[in-house]
Amino acid sequence: MPAAPPPVGGTGEPGSTAIVTEHGRVGEPLVHTCPVRPGGIVSRTLRCHAGSRKGGTVARIIVEVMLKPEIHDPQGEAILRACQRLGFGDVIDVRQGKRFEVELAGTADDTALTRVGELAGELLANPVIEEFTFHEA
Repeated sequence: MPAAPPPVGGTGEPGSTAIVTEHGRVGEPLVHTCPVRPGGIVSRTLRCHAGSRKGGTVARIIVEVMLKPEIHDPQGEAILRACQRLGFGDVIDVRQGKRFEVELAGTADDTALTRVGELAGELLANPVIEEFTFHEA
């Protein structure tokens, strides 16, 4: 497991809060505030919460990506077989997909939703074999 990035700000003492940036993304890094564990290790669990740099409003958009119906889904078939083996005989079909939670600085207005649609079409989904939907959380 890769080491957590060094905290930027905070005291580094257990119980304090550090600011951690996510690198390797297009554009400005997203900033998280996270609790610091003993030994100065920054916790990277779901307790971290994302926020904008200015502390303003954050909109969460859910993007769901699924294989197109005509595309073979071997993972879904494997899950279906496992359901049958585990006694869930009433399950008749499974399609496996991906869910993304995209947090945006500001509100989820029409412009923001259009940008998330562009992001989903260019990066999150392969439009040749996948389709996507998105909605405000």
